[in-house]
Amino acid sequence: MNAIIRAVDRLNQFIGLSVTHLYLICVVITIYEVVMRYFFNAPTQWAFEIVMVVCATAWALSGGYISMRKSHIAITILHERAKRSRALVSRHVYFSGEHRRNVYFCLLLVGPDDARDSHTGAQWHVVQRA
Repeated sequence: MNAIIRAVDRLNQFIGLSVTHLYLICVVITIYEVVMRYFFNAPTQWAFEIVMVVCATAWALSGGYISMRKSHIAITILHERAKRSRALVSRHVYFSGEHRRNVYFCLLLVGPDDARDSHTGAQWHVVQRA
């Protein structure tokens, strides 16, 4: 069992450190967009969307590494005040975050057009309107 845990930790570390380059790509694309927009008066149609997709992908892929290192940003007021139910609060926060990550990953796999046609996509679309 410890070998599996160490293998998952190594995989999380590899993926987490590998996706840092995606953020640098976003910086370069953003600088390109700013230069094109303000110096040449020729804004791009694609830069904003590419930056959003690449940053979302990097965020989703780095979740395991961030959780492993316990270096995520957290609002800890509920966790600090819940002395008796601290484990329950921690478990709820962890699983709700994992659920969101899994939903985003599934939407990334099927794409927005296919997700709208499926049952889950229809629910996602309704929640988004509310």
